Amino acid sequence: MEGFLGTHAAYLADLNLTIQIAMGISLIFGAFLARNKRFLAHGICQTVVLFLNLVMIRLLMWPSFYSHVLPRLPKRLGKRFYAVATIHGALAVC
Repeated sequence: MEGFLGTHAAYLADLNLTIQIAMGISLIFGAFLARNKRFLAHGICQTVVLFLNLVMIRLLMWPSFYSHVLPRLPKRLGKRFYAVATIHGALAVC
C-alpha cells in the first residue's frame, strides 16, 4: 500500500507529512500576523496549529511509536531507528 506522494510510505504517513508542512507554513504566517500587530489573528492561528498538532500526535504518531518502538525498548535503544524515535518523543514531551 502506497501513499499519494509517490513514495513507498503509507497513505497516513503521506497525510501526516502534508499536514505537518501545512502547519509549518501556518506558523510562519502566524509570525507575520504578530509582526503586523494582528495579535488576535496570531493567537487564533497558533492555537489552531497547536490543537491540530496534538490531534496528529494522538492519532498517528503515538500509535506508531507505541506499536513499533516502545515494545522493543530498552533492548534496541542502541540502534539508530529506536534511538532517534525515542529522543524525538522525549523532546516532544518536554
